[in-house]
Amino acid sequence: MGKYIVRRLLWMVVVLFFVSLITFLIAYAVPGDPVKGITGPHATAETQARVREELGLDKPLWTQYGIYMKNLVRGDLGYSYITQRPV
Repeated sequence: MGKYIVRRLLWMVVVLFFVSLITFLIAYAVPGDPVKGITGPHATAETQARVREELGLDKPLWTQYGIYMKNLVRGDLGYSYITQRPV
């Protein structure tokens, strides 16, 4: 019985990892630039670069995923772009 529970817990970790990876990649693959959606169409290049840096979008994909996982484990899902309140 104990081996069964351990095996199920290990599979749960693997499944949760792949679900989080797929969720992250789907959000990354959505067409359009999220920075332009946040700053609006008339924002300057400097403003867009600042927002891109604040959101960490200037970092490599795997670094972004690592930050995403760290924040997910801590329960920090960021801020809503619409209401500017914590999610």
